[in-house]
Amino acid sequence: MELNAAFLRRKLPHPAILIGLL
Repeated sequence: MELNAAFLRRKLPHPAILIGLL
């Protein structure tokens, strides 16, 4: 799951998106 988080962060640097997925 860390890889997905890093990928999203690079594509869309937004904490809200990560929180939404989690």
